[in-house]
Amino acid sequence: MNEDQVDGTVKDVTGKVKDAAGGLTGDAKLQAEGKADQMMGKAQDTFGDVKDKAGDMADAASDTVSSAAAKAAETLRETAETVRARAGEYGSKVQEVGASAGAYVGKTVQEQPLLSLIGIAAIGYLIGYLAHSPSSPFATPPEPRYRQVMRRWS
Repeated sequence: MNEDQVDGTVKDVTGKVKDAAGGLTGDAKLQAEGKADQMMGKAQDTFGDVKDKAGDMADAASDTVSSAAAKAAETLRETAETVRARAGEYGSKVQEVGASAGAYVGKTVQEQPLLSLIGIAAIGYLIGYLAHSPSSPFATPPEPRYRQVMRRWS
């Protein structure tokens, strides 16, 4: 029971007493004040009821949101642990593959040095071509045609 409910009940009882006293004494004004106090008391009591219910609903909503947030946090924690475990597994697999590839390249260079030298030369030529070719994505864009013409006239 909140303060509005208590005050409303007190006003209602006071209004009933005034109404009864006004009816016994024949005082219409006192009787009207009593009825008005009764109405005000009932309205304040109803307001207190609504306030209590709104508070209960807010508490229930808060509890629901809190439990949903806790579930979401737990799910995220579990997902992060799974990702961490899988990342470790994949990292070790990548390391194994890299070591295997390095061993293979080293073995190939030792067994076939001439073929390895030709392969390295081809890779070097490709890098040079890409760096200096006009059609390369790394090349600077050509000068606009109108500037070339203007340079010839000057």
